[in-house]
Amino acid sequence: MRQLQEINRRAPFGMKIFGTFFAIIAVGAIALYLILNMTLDMNFQEFSKQNSQLHIQGMVSLFKQHYAQHRGWHALEQLRVEVSNVYGSLGDNFILADTSGTVLMASDETLVGQTLAPSVLSQGSSIFFRGQQGQQGRQGPQGQQNQQVGTLLSEATLGRRTNLETDFLSSVDRAILLAGIIAGMVALLLGVLLVRQMTRPLRQLGNAMLSIADGEKQQQIEIRSADALGQIGEAFNKMNHKLDHSEKLRQHFLADITHELRTPLTILQGDLYALQTNVYEPTVETFASLYEESLRMGRLVEDLRNLSLAEAGKLSIEKQPTDFVRLLNQVVETLKPLLKKKNINLVIDLPQELIIDLDPDRTTQVLWNLLKNASHYTPPNGQISIGVTSEVSQVQVEISDTGPGIAADELPYVFDRFWRADKVRGQKSGGTGLGLAIAKQLIVAQDGQIWVQSELKQGTTFVFSLPINHA
Repeated sequence: MRQLQEINRRAPFGMKIFGTFFAIIAVGAIALYLILNMTLDMNFQEFSKQNSQLHIQGMVSLFKQHYAQHRGWHALEQLRVEVSNVYGSLGDNFILADTSGTVLMASDETLVGQTLAPSVLSQGSSIFFRGQQGQQGRQGPQGQQNQQVGTLLSEATLGRRTNLETDFLSSVDRAILLAGIIAGMVALLLGVLLVRQMTRPLRQLGNAMLSIADGEKQQQIEIRSADALGQIGEAFNKMNHKLDHSEKLRQHFLADITHELRTPLTILQGDLYALQTNVYEPTVETFASLYEESLRMGRLVEDLRNLSLAEAGKLSIEKQPTDFVRLLNQVVETLKPLLKKKNINLVIDLPQELIIDLDPDRTTQVLWNLLKNASHYTPPNGQISIGVTSEVSQVQVEISDTGPGIAADELPYVFDRFWRADKVRGQKSGGTGLGLAIAKQLIVAQDGQIWVQSELKQGTTFVFSLPINHA
């Protein structure tokens, strides 16, 4: 058993599939051969019995004539010759028994002298001879009676076959066997082609995974079909693409976090060194600059902390019934000085009141991040639109700007850490690059959804929804 398990473990996948095909084909071919052979044998035996019985019925007159001529079953060898001369090979399949069931003559001489059972005799043709009155039998003309003097049967009644029948069945068996072998070989050939077609993408998948394990990230599998194997290949390509993108995000994350921390640290180190060496006077402006840089590092660290907690599902969410309209107006009021400075027109479409269950602090942070993002990328004299629609089970918020928009190939990555579209969303905002990632996690933590719609030179719309959760 262990040896079989070891062989099964070491055998190639293609060999296992081929072995399964071979076993199925072999078992099916053997079963089909046995069923066909048994069916043919049964039906042919019945046919042979009925056909032989018809011939036997035609031979009764010859046996009856011989009995009348010799006044009994005498000169049987002469009768055998007569049967052979008249019926040829058709006369090689008979049994003659007397009234007691004893075999008097048969094509197979080994049967002579044996006694046949009444059930067997009943399947034969009775031979009657017109006897004298007073003899037991069937009434005939002129007062004579027909007396049974014997029974003529076919050897097929005993399940025997003639040489011709045996040769015929043997030829049919050989034909069935040959057809089964040919069909099996064709099936095996088709099985080999199918196994190769099935294992080719699996081999490609295995080689690609080994290449990835060796550090070669750019691996793609050629998709040649839309079946399950093709879907596996497509899933692998998508997975590899996401892995490659995640690796790039990790590299960008390290580069961005290094850059974000290096800039304020460099400023702090430079200013502190200048103060230490009396290059700078310890003025209020100098300390304000140092304080601003320390705040920037603090915001970055806090944003990273909040994002990590949210992604791990450990960020505390305290929902309570809140007037969402009032909450949104408070955030808008905070941003109005910035909007007025850039002469940005603000269009708001809000209901008078909308009470929903949410975390006020987390939702305020989401609104602040999205509106701050929109105000930063909306050009002077542009417009920001805020719309709120309430449905039975959720509230949906849309924040649109007239900024430069986002390229279609960048949309899937908008909510990634430190994401910036290089030519559009530059690094001059002074932000940490984590606002959208944090906004997404805070919305998801409240059982909501968030997505973005944008086209280049057509502006951007951020949409999020939150459940109302009526009590």
